[in-house]
Amino acid sequence: MTYQNIANDPSMVYFGEVLEDDSKYASFLSLEVDTDDYCYVKAMELKINEAGQLSDFYFTEGYYDVYYCLDYDVTTLRRHGPSSYGGGGTTLETKDFVYGSLSAYPEEIPYKIENNFVKEISFSETNLSFN
Repeated sequence: MTYQNIANDPSMVYFGEVLEDDSKYASFLSLEVDTDDYCYVKAMELKINEAGQLSDFYFTEGYYDVYYCLDYDVTTLRRHGPSSYGGGGTTLETKDFVYGSLSAYPEEIPYKIENNFVKEISFSETNLSFN
């Protein structure tokens, strides 16, 4: 949902690169300047290590001082955080992941694994209403 929200925004700016250590970096940023003082921002920054695992994730949505938005750099936004005077915002930051190791399950699974996947979705009503 978060990614979809940003990806469908026509003003979204994307930057990505493969770093020297074979890790990958990507940032997505969308902003609307509301006044001379602040702008509304949706941004996401992520890093994927050389093993293909997520190693750093940052998401923010809210009002920022317009000065921090001018360079379209998510790292700058990450350093300063949303401004409360423009309406506040939400931020999620995750880093320093602890990874387990993948190993084969040594015993026979007591049920058919195929029975645990959604194969069909249907509705019995032709008219759905929400209150």
